[in-house]
Amino acid sequence: MESENGFRNKMKEKLLREGLTSAEISRIEEQRKFNELKPKTFSWMIAVHLDSIRRMFREKDNLLSKRLWNIENLNNNIKRCLDEIKSGNISTEVSPGLKMNVTELKTHIKYQEWLIIGEVRSIPEILAEIRAIVGHKDVLNTVVMSEEQFDKYVENIQVKLREQGYDLFS
Repeated sequence: MESENGFRNKMKEKLLREGLTSAEISRIEEQRKFNELKPKTFSWMIAVHLDSIRRMFREKDNLLSKRLWNIENLNNNIKRCLDEIKSGNISTEVSPGLKMNVTELKTHIKYQEWLIIGEVRSIPEILAEIRAIVGHKDVLNTVVMSEEQFDKYVENIQVKLREQGYDLFS
């Protein structure tokens, strides 16, 4: 066992010198450990679920969902505030018991719009991080996301943004 670990450490050093990144080496180690597991056991199923590439995709997908939800929520707040201004019945409060005046409400609306712009501008960067996994295989040796799936994914994000009145590429 000792000589095997020594051999692996020497191979790791050699691979680093030859240009593999530490992330690539850790991915190779993850695949080796997975290959040692007995299929359909709990350990195997956990390893599949915790695959680093799939986990990264889930994290970025959740982050995108959060951004889209924030945009929708902020838009709903803006619409509610505009309705309050139109009706003259302002119920939004600066602090408990202290209602905003029209000027404060307009400033609040501008702030909400500014937050939306920040959320929209963060989406392409997240998509670029997801794009990095296109064509990569998980521990089961299946492609996590193909080019066509990625294009469809981005198209769906674009549709959701347009529903809120924003464009992904503007």
